[in-house]
Amino acid sequence: MAITLDKFRAKLIIRVLYARSSEEAERFIKAAIRAMQRSNTDGDIISGFVDRVMNQLSIHPSAKTDPIQWNNVMTAIFSLQRMRELINISLG
Repeated sequence: MAITLDKFRAKLIIRVLYARSSEEAERFIKAAIRAMQRSNTDGDIISGFVDRVMNQLSIHPSAKTDPIQWNNVMTAIFSLQRMRELINISLG
């Protein structure tokens, strides 16, 4: 059974928020994007996915109160921004 992008995004956000370190959060982000690329997901869909993950992470309330989660969120957003740039370059 295939997982929907909404469920995939929700699981990724939870993993990022509860990662033990910013390095682990970044690994989750990279693994998610690689999985989408391996499954031949269109670059525009990946880019939209990245935008939605970044948006949801930036407004998550616990990321504003817990310093570890805040650090994980900032690391994930930075990593997602870099990956989006790479995706846009490869699409261009």
